[in-house]
Amino acid sequence: MLYITPSKHVPLTLLEASTNSLPGNIERILVETGSNEKGVYLPPKNLGDFNASLIFVPRNNYEKLPGPDEVSGEIYSKNNDGIFVTPPGQGLCNLFEQVMGNSFTKLDLEKFESLLPTLLIETLELASDVQFTPVNNGLTIEITGNVLTGICKETDKYPHTHKQVGCLLSSALACCLAKTTGKLVEINNEITNPNSLAAEFYLEDVYESPISKMLTPAKQTEIAAYVVQQGLENERIAALHSENKTVQSDIESLQKKIGELRAKYLEIQETFEKSKKKPATN
Repeated sequence: MLYITPSKHVPLTLLEASTNSLPGNIERILVETGSNEKGVYLPPKNLGDFNASLIFVPRNNYEKLPGPDEVSGEIYSKNNDGIFVTPPGQGLCNLFEQVMGNSFTKLDLEKFESLLPTLLIETLELASDVQFTPVNNGLTIEITGNVLTGICKETDKYPHTHKQVGCLLSSALACCLAKTTGKLVEINNEITNPNSLAAEFYLEDVYESPISKMLTPAKQTEIAAYVVQQGLENERIAALHSENKTVQSDIESLQKKIGELRAKYLEIQETFEKSKKKPATN
């Protein structure tokens, strides 16, 4: 139960009622499908709908992420390489947009970091402080005086949901970030205290392979150098192959010439033998 000013937070009270069953439904889906990977919040460009939010939970960390033509209204992806679930925070993200009178897709990250504190602290009075901290390939958002802590704590009852897609507030922030940055978003870590929430978000360009986030920068550099070297090696092999084709052509021409000479030789030899067999004339 939230003890908040009714006039300010009627939309949030309705939101709480409408989302109470969502974490439980997501938990059931994750358990029944045996999906254990982190959920990836897809940006609008992967959905073909700039107002939508969706989470893709891959079967393993190496699956190719779905494009717009692979997203359907079904739980399973068309290629059966993962499942789609509705973000717990989609409704809260939509509420943020309604209050702003603008879509997060029209903001960049700098503008998002400027507007979010105003929205949460002054407009909706959901928090007393909002801090952003850049981290490797992402950022951490810490919200203090968070009146949604009670709802977020409810997600603890659903361990798969909490671990793989996050609580209501971190999920809403992930939806906002996916729309703002146009990148894939994953909730790396989430720490909930009685009066605050800190969530670390990993941001990844759509074209990158999911496995890239498992590699250290040094390893990625090593692989990149290997790819360049492999490309040079392939070029060398292609050049050798071209030279080999030229040599092979020369050999074939030489063999043909030898064949012609041998035929000429045999013709001369035959003529010579015939001349030997002719009787001598007096």
